[in-house]
Amino acid sequence: MNKQSVRKQSGWIQFIKFGMVGISNTAVNYGIYLLSLGALESVRGARRFDYLIAQMIAFVLSVLWSFFWNYKYVFTDQAKRGKADWKTAGRQLLRAYASYSFTGIFLNSFLLLVEVDALGMSKAVAPLVNLCISVPVNFWLNKYWTFGGKALKS
Repeated sequence: MNKQSVRKQSGWIQFIKFGMVGISNTAVNYGIYLLSLGALESVRGARRFDYLIAQMIAFVLSVLWSFFWNYKYVFTDQAKRGKADWKTAGRQLLRAYASYSFTGIFLNSFLLLVEVDALGMSKAVAPLVNLCISVPVNFWLNKYWTFGGKALKS
């Protein structure tokens, strides 16, 4: 197998693992969103923007979840898995929050406002629709900025 074939295979493995982390992250995010939305129902004054507050709570916790699994299994060279470089990991975590802030807070909040307030879409369905835009953007931001374009080496 030549280097290009190995790189393509590693790229596919990386993409599949990213997809698996993404599916789990989506479930975690959506579960936290729904739990937060339910909890905020009883908070007077929060009802008008309960879905945005719930999104923020879900964002903070699910980015941490996603970062951990992407760092551990997707974008980190297997040879480095046993050696924790906390300084690098800390910088990468900050980058992950910054990149997910763009899609998870700004882009998704804008889309939620349009979908819920302007289009009358369900507060429970709108975040699922947003995945079609945010998932591809998140993959490229994570691959090339958060983790510096490192491919998984198997």
